Amino acid sequence: MAEFTVQKYKTILNKRKSPDSWFWDRYSINPYNGCQFGCIYCDARSAHYHMPEDFEQKILVKEGIGCQLARQLGNARSLVQDVVALSGGTDPYQPAEHQFRNTRQCLEVLERFRMPVHLITKSKLVLEDADLLNRVAAASWASVSITLSTVNREMARFLDFQAPDPEIRLRTLKELKARAPQLQAGILMIPIVPFLGDSPEQLEATVAAAKAAGADYLLFGPGMTLRDTQAKWFLQQLKAKYPELIPKYEELYFFRYNEKEYSGSFAPPLSYTAPLNAILVEICRRHQMPMRIPRFIPKDYRQLNYQISEKLFNQAWLSQIQGKEWKNAFFAAQAIQELPVSLTRLKEESKVNSIKNLRGIALEQVIEWLGNP
Repeated sequence: MAEFTVQKYKTILNKRKSPDSWFWDRYSINPYNGCQFGCIYCDARSAHYHMPEDFEQKILVKEGIGCQLARQLGNARSLVQDVVALSGGTDPYQPAEHQFRNTRQCLEVLERFRMPVHLITKSKLVLEDADLLNRVAAASWASVSITLSTVNREMARFLDFQAPDPEIRLRTLKELKARAPQLQAGILMIPIVPFLGDSPEQLEATVAAAKAAGADYLLFGPGMTLRDTQAKWFLQQLKAKYPELIPKYEELYFFRYNEKEYSGSFAPPLSYTAPLNAILVEICRRHQMPMRIPRFIPKDYRQLNYQISEKLFNQAWLSQIQGKEWKNAFFAAQAIQELPVSLTRLKEESKVNSIKNLRGIALEQVIEWLGNP
């Protein structure tokens, strides 16, 4: 049984330096610290996230989260309308939500302030807020991503056995789209765990299942991250269940297994991820499955800036997974989305060239997009 501790927090809404180029969030909220689903690969188990040591049993519940969030948004002078991620570290619809409703409280406040939302979950509990999410989507923008590393039930039970089965998550996606027609919803095939969910057959099956469920998009990420306490926990579980895979992980992440510490790479090399990315791009194109989330586009001076930065970010992402040069497009996108004025005031080549960090992006391309965003 999980142990719940209600705790006061000074800050509910966290701010990034710049919007995330995958999920488009500028802000984030974790309604809970710790997660009852306890997926063995979860990066939030690492020391980086400052979660409880007993990650899945000791759940910290943020006290008065709705009032705190409303106060923070109401008093803020520098916050702009942009995407709020729920949740970066833990599942916002873990079983604790039955009792505390922290996620719903946040959504009610965000709807009132017309803040767009990107929500990530594995739980069918999200269906209880379908009406509210539909209103958020209608008022601004909302996207729900269902995490699904594999549709193989045996592998799923090992990787995230306390979370709903893959079939339940796919039904949740399909029903959510039916109940909330204003909402966009898709699949996060993240992480794709090496040697457990990365065979071409499993990749094909997962993309096909997402398509059949009506997913609006599918984001994928071959190769899970490994670091400090998260790596130790995952490798302990792997050794107990699939000891024959330990040597493969040692080779892939460049380490020698030690139960007390982890000294390997943070992520697998390009020689591993690039072929899988190529396979997934081909599968998604064959199934006509979009591989990126359509971005929230504000209606203020940032509208054109966000449209063009989205094109550049998408271009950078595709180049990166293909092993091509990508940083020029990426940093140009970052510079453009953070401009304090609309690009319409910088149409001339000389003015576009003044954008800091444009970094070799063809000016002709940016100017062409200015005319046809």
